[in-house]
Amino acid sequence: MARMSPLSRSHLSRALLAGAVLALLPACLKPGPRIPFDHGRGYMVLATASQRWLNDRYVHGYVPYGLEVVSMTPGSAGWGWEFSAHLADDTGEDKERKVFRPTFQPSGQRVKFNVSVPTERDTEFYEVSAGVRQAFFLDSRIQPYFGVGTSVFYLRERDDLEGTFVLTNPNNPAETATVTAVDESEREWNFGVYMRTGLAWRLTGDQEGKRLGTFFTTDLRGMLGTYFSSVEFVFGFGFGR
Repeated sequence: MARMSPLSRSHLSRALLAGAVLALLPACLKPGPRIPFDHGRGYMVLATASQRWLNDRYVHGYVPYGLEVVSMTPGSAGWGWEFSAHLADDTGEDKERKVFRPTFQPSGQRVKFNVSVPTERDTEFYEVSAGVRQAFFLDSRIQPYFGVGTSVFYLRERDDLEGTFVLTNPNNPAETATVTAVDESEREWNFGVYMRTGLAWRLTGDQEGKRLGTFFTTDLRGMLGTYFSSVEFVFGFGFGR
């Protein structure tokens, strides 16, 4: 057999390399296994309701209603964003320490009193939240998820102070004065960070996320805030893919 010259071997090596590249190029350019939403952004739009418990003196628990939007990033294997807004109002009772400085007659003495006044507080809650979410098994009917984010609450509080009080001059028990508590209102802000985990059920629609479907979600969410903290069970129903 005739031996191949070094030059011939070099040309052959280059030819084989070029052939291998041409053979592998289609495989390299071919899309990998489809991750849901690779062909477009996935999303869910949900109407939500929850039972929320607080560590607040007046409102120990209430039911917020809201709207939640979840946007799944294409090709991210389940990472996405979540945004929500909620409204609620509730009423609770406690007592407030109020300061009165009546002037007693006929002595004209003015004395300071600290009085515990029964109070009924009506609170309106306005909340917006934003965070990130990691969902799993996106091609399944049941999809676990985990999320973290921040919440901002704007609160309008109106206090109905109940009571008219007859106060006695400690320096002259024969002198009395009548005082009435006046209703008050104030505004508060609460800034918090939350963590949640739950399940999303795809009730209708295809499991590849190509067609619009309906979803039911439920999760447990905890929030640590500057004015109050909370824990809640959240339920949602809506559409998406």
